Amino acid sequence: MKKQVFLFLSVLLMSFTSTDFGGKIQGFQVQMSIVKDHGLNGDFPRDLVQIPTVSIDGNILYFYDVFSTTVPVFVVDASDNVVFSATLYPGEDKKVLPTSLSGTYTLYMRVGTIMYSAVITI
Repeated sequence: MKKQVFLFLSVLLMSFTSTDFGGKIQGFQVQMSIVKDHGLNGDFPRDLVQIPTVSIDGNILYFYDVFSTTVPVFVVDASDNVVFSATLYPGEDKKVLPTSLSGTYTLYMRVGTIMYSAVITI
């Protein structure tokens, strides 16, 4: 019985965390991770959280998740200077970064109380 419950929960978890876009990802997929949950005094969320799917192609960031609220997006250089900031509005699926940016940066997104980050190379 315990194995059946474990198997069921494993399959359920995989269905929530896997993302299949049928090969429609443009450019290179960015590996997003949770930085901090501001609503729980720095603790990580206790519920299942779907990590946003983001890719980069040249200087364009593509967002594959539909957000129902506005999502602040920041790009920070190695000295922690914000070199790009924008708001992703519901229904938007891309942001164009300045062509003057080149190198390795950190991408931050805040969805609700959760801050996500990823290293990107432009």
